[in-house]
Amino acid sequence: ILDGPYESMLDALRHGAADVLVGALRDAAPDDVVQEHLFDDPLALVARAGHPLAALSRRTRTPPVRELAAAAWIAPHRGSPLRRHFDALLASVDARPPAAAVECNSLVAARALLLASDHLMLSSVRQVQHEIATGQLVALPHPAGRVVRRIGLTRRADWRPTVVQTELLDGLRSGVRGPDRTHGREDVNAAG
Repeated sequence: ILDGPYESMLDALRHGAADVLVGALRDAAPDDVVQEHLFDDPLALVARAGHPLAALSRRTRTPPVRELAAAAWIAPHRGSPLRRHFDALLASVDARPPAAAVECNSLVAARALLLASDHLMLSSVRQVQHEIATGQLVALPHPAGRVVRRIGLTRRADWRPTVVQTELLDGLRSGVRGPDRTHGREDVNAAG
């Protein structure tokens, strides 16, 4: 299992150091790869449980636009699908990209910063589900309603998986689309 920015993972895929990528799909995939959609991943605004917007959101349901425009943000890596959603979120609240935003591609570092400050982050709820379940972080509703990122498999177009690799891919597919899953239709739990 490898982890890293899409560009380095794509390079590993192209050179045979990785067999398949699992993650956010690109709108325009390179010609030498094939993407397979697995599920839609709901996005939310994530903050520490004691963040001032968490209390406001319990009363108003959606964080007030003015507060979102003035918030300190942890911004996703430029060029990523999540960054496109982040930029659209800022545009929807009439905010320019904040000069003081922390651009972070490390989920571990972003979690630590969220827990220790009043920063906000646009994130997959799944990626912080443990911290939400333990009450450390809260998922505030996205002002645009249900916003998702497409998650799936990316492989080389000419890749021929072995029997074991095929079983792994089939296991991933059935795990996502199994009987106890709603195929990407999970609800985002609001603060409170």
